[in-house]
Amino acid sequence: MADLADSQSADSKLPDTAAAPLSPTSHALKAEDDAPSDPRDIRGARRARWGIALLVALFLITLWQRDTIRAHWWATRLMATDDLAARGQYLSFLATVGDKATGAVWRLARDDRPDIRMLAVFAATKLSRPASSKVLAELLGDHDVETREAAGRALVFALNGDALGTLLLVSSLHDEATAASAVASCSRSDSPLAAEVLMRAASHSLPGVRAQAIESIAYWIESSSACKDSQSSCSDLLLRLIELTRDDATFIGELSMEREIKSVTTFVRAGHHVANGQTAPRESRAVSEVATAQLSRLSGRTIIAEEIDSLEARQALARAILERIETSRLRPSATSLPIDLEKQIGNPQEPSESTP
Repeated sequence: MADLADSQSADSKLPDTAAAPLSPTSHALKAEDDAPSDPRDIRGARRARWGIALLVALFLITLWQRDTIRAHWWATRLMATDDLAARGQYLSFLATVGDKATGAVWRLARDDRPDIRMLAVFAATKLSRPASSKVLAELLGDHDVETREAAGRALVFALNGDALGTLLLVSSLHDEATAASAVASCSRSDSPLAAEVLMRAASHSLPGVRAQAIESIAYWIESSSACKDSQSSCSDLLLRLIELTRDDATFIGELSMEREIKSVTTFVRAGHHVANGQTAPRESRAVSEVATAQLSRLSGRTIIAEEIDSLEARQALARAILERIETSRLRPSATSLPIDLEKQIGNPQEPSESTP
């Protein structure tokens, strides 16, 4: 009996769970806690986290490469429009981001349209020297002659002496059009290294390149200041030019300065509505004809190849040409006042007889 009383007293101390049933909300929470996790929910949560991380990474990459992205966008807009003002605006935008526009400039350089590739020449000059030289060197091999020559001029004007190594390599190629464009560009350079490029080109295996070398040598000697410092280089180039008066190999096409003169003449005559009376160069010419014509222009008299067969005659002609060029450089330009101005117009301080 005592044991029974003790057990009853112990039971009375326990909480009466049966007397307080669980609410529906508690049942639901308890069921959630007891139920196993759904694998699909876990995968969804992971995908969400990876998506957020990817968005953050893309945002950071966009901030890091924003100039490159903008450059490609400008190049896309440039290639999509024919408006010259808009193209100029997009070109100016590309120039503001420097080397970040390298990829966009390459896109312009590889476009199918020659006018877009011509714009790539100007865009490439705003890049750093290594990036610019690579783009311009590739454009030197363009099948459009105007693009080739524009790339060569840009190499010389933008890089000057640094470009001559590239021009030396390109001028030795066996692609006549590409090598001739590189040689034509050397006539624009004041660097003495241009003489080496021109001398090698004058011995090129292709007659078209030799003919272009003759024209470039003549204009380089006439306009370059390098002859003042290195008379021997100019003399050697002139002697080589004179030797080419016996080169009877033929070539087809116009030379660089011939094209420029023809283009300017056509533009001026078209502006004044005057018919062009100049005859275009024949399709096939001998290299010796180009040499004789350039020597006649430099010397101021008609040169006949048979009259300069001897070494003494060639050396005398070279000296005469160099002296004539030096004299023309010392002569006052047409826009300068004559030295004896007082003798020609009188002393302005002394009144003339007709002055009251």
